[in-house]
Amino acid sequence: MDALKQLKLAKNGYIIMSVLFMVLGACLIIWPDCSMAVFCTAVGIMLIVYGLIKILGYFSRDIYCLAFQFDLAFGVLLAAVGMGFALSLLLLVDMGTDPCSMMSKAISAKIGMSFGNWQALMNTVLLVLVVIFGGRNLGFGTLANMFLIGYFVDFFTWIWNRVLPADFFTALPVRIAVLIPSVILFILAAALYMDVDMGTAPYDAIPIIISGHLPKVPFKVIRIAFDFSVTMIGFSFGGKIGAMTVIMILALGPVIQ
Repeated sequence: MDALKQLKLAKNGYIIMSVLFMVLGACLIIWPDCSMAVFCTAVGIMLIVYGLIKILGYFSRDIYCLAFQFDLAFGVLLAAVGMGFALSLLLLVDMGTDPCSMMSKAISAKIGMSFGNWQALMNTVLLVLVVIFGGRNLGFGTLANMFLIGYFVDFFTWIWNRVLPADFFTALPVRIAVLIPSVILFILAAALYMDVDMGTAPYDAIPIIISGHLPKVPFKVIRIAFDFSVTMIGFSFGGKIGAMTVIMILALGPVIQ
């Protein structure tokens, strides 16, 4: 098969994938009560097809890089999946998460809303504030962080609750064994998210805006104070301040700066 035929095949594959995603979205809207097994099967098939298209594009002489033109967006999606996967485990381990997730878990549990729905609602409000006060560097990554991570947390939590024993996270050695790789994965996924540079999360944009109005105050101080305030809000709603929460309060500001 020559390069032009491979390129045309990759292009047609993208068109088919786009149509499949649209059909899946329409089905979820029309039949929102469809089983998770059906959803997972449909997504699994599309991911396999997507992977085959990528492999085909890699081995073709694609001078226009058609098969890889969406790799930055794919990187953001991959980061969202990774952070959602890691956060779902960190929440179940119950030894602390980042301040934002800690607050979101506490508030969503208090008002009877799913973690993903609360994250979407909170981030929408924060995004409005960010736009009003002149926030910049908003893009696809902003939307992915707003809406995908929380729902991926719900999705993976749903899986763990069905495949793992109810008392799986009660033993301290098990919790520590799960905690360490989950934290590493979360950091790697967050690094990937920042590396593609396709938009800042509304939560992360707030301390940046505050720093712009307080130029004499180091950003790390502002970020630590911001994360501490958010943690106190979560604590007031019954959230648990774990060891990882304290570490992240003290470390996120200096690391980002």
